[in-house]
Amino acid sequence: MYLNYPMLESYRDCDSFFDEGYQNNTISVDRMRDYKQIVARRKLTRVHLDTYSRENFDGLTKMNVYKLNSLMSGIWGKPEYSLYRDLSQTDKILKKQTDLLKQKRELSVLNTSLFMMLDYYGQRDGFYDRVMDWEDLHQKTVAVPSDPQG
Repeated sequence: MYLNYPMLESYRDCDSFFDEGYQNNTISVDRMRDYKQIVARRKLTRVHLDTYSRENFDGLTKMNVYKLNSLMSGIWGKPEYSLYRDLSQTDKILKKQTDLLKQKRELSVLNTSLFMMLDYYGQRDGFYDRVMDWEDLHQKTVAVPSDPQG
């Protein structure tokens, strides 16, 4: 089962397909009911999902794997595939998020739905490494509209 924290919209809680600022994204318990409105202010929200390319999804996936690694081991970077498999276990993520709720009354924004393809294909034909080696230059595949409010 793939749980998203706090909800599915977490994949759009960023301003580009690989946003380094995503590593610090959290949502307090008190603001969770406003999460959809909070995400609606992000640049990526203005890009329609049906225009995303495979490279765009790769960037989002890589960003969420980095976030997983950061959440679970404090390192914003690529975990080896075997470590990713260990860190991405649903019960481990749930425990970490529960601990954050108890200690800080917040969740770390994380979209695990994007892990489905990594879990299905794994390291077959180098799939995991290909996604993790995604480069920022792919972001030009879909232009993120500028903020009309400046």
